[in-house]
Amino acid sequence: VGPCCLALHPSGYYAAVGFSDKVRIFHTLYDELRVYKELQARSSRCCRFSHGGHLLAVGHGKAVSVYEAYTLRRLANLRAHTGFVTDMCWNQGDRRLVTCGLDGAVYEWDAATWSRLYESFSRSCEYHAVVYDPIDRPICAGIDAGQPILREFHQGD
Repeated sequence: VGPCCLALHPSGYYAAVGFSDKVRIFHTLYDELRVYKELQARSSRCCRFSHGGHLLAVGHGKAVSVYEAYTLRRLANLRAHTGFVTDMCWNQGDRRLVTCGLDGAVYEWDAATWSRLYESFSRSCEYHAVVYDPIDRPICAGIDAGQPILREFHQGD
């Protein structure tokens, strides 16, 4: 089975490629990709390096694992979603990670403690993509009752 997701390290020297049974970390060389390490992560659908390049988040199934990008030591295993995690995004300062999924849930995680800062549920919605806007508010794209939507989230909503 072919690749399911891809993340490039900000330096350009590494690539994380998710497959159905694992995530492979590659060194990107002039004319080839060379396997550096493999992480066991079934059903990998998304992976993201932090903006500073020191963290790697991997969405696999209903969970997200966060690793130190250089040692690949697991720092956290974030479990809250009841459906597949479809996307995630780091905020500009790499202090927060937002995740969204097919369960209609959006979670924002504190990168210092890996505790949940914010959560939102919409049973009729499936979220497929998430980004932070310029003032660090999550915006999700998805399908709600068969219609495409964009939804912006604010603390306290």
